[in-house]
Amino acid sequence: MELKVRVALPTDLADLIALDAECFPKGNTDLEPAPAGEIETGVEDGGVFAAVDENTVVGMLQFDKISSNEWELLTLAITNSHRSQGVGQALMERFFVELSQSPYIVTVSCMTSPSNHAMQGLLESFGFVQVGLMENYFGPGKHRLKFQLN
Repeated sequence: MELKVRVALPTDLADLIALDAECFPKGNTDLEPAPAGEIETGVEDGGVFAAVDENTVVGMLQFDKISSNEWELLTLAITNSHRSQGVGQALMERFFVELSQSPYIVTVSCMTSPSNHAMQGLLESFGFVQVGLMENYFGPGKHRLKFQLN
């Protein structure tokens, strides 16, 4: 595998949207797909990184700069065929490069499903700490754990 992580391009949109649909299928209370237009806006704003293997998008990380010192990690998605191969690690490392460019001390938050142990482990490996449980965050029964990096 020759993985490259780069800022997502408008030409990646179809692949990113398909990846979101694969990783966050509708109707699953543990997985919430991106709202309409969110990925497109993220690409336009430079807030999406694409993990590419042999010209195929195999993962993405989307973040939002809420303010100069508050960012939110919105999505980390990896296609089934490339899980447990370091794609999430590579995306997070690229995110931390972006974070290190900020002239401000930035707080980063992230919401994830209580059953998404892989994401929880990845966040914790980068120093995120669970700071709360957000009950019914996406609606009835759709609870989320809030993680934060200070």
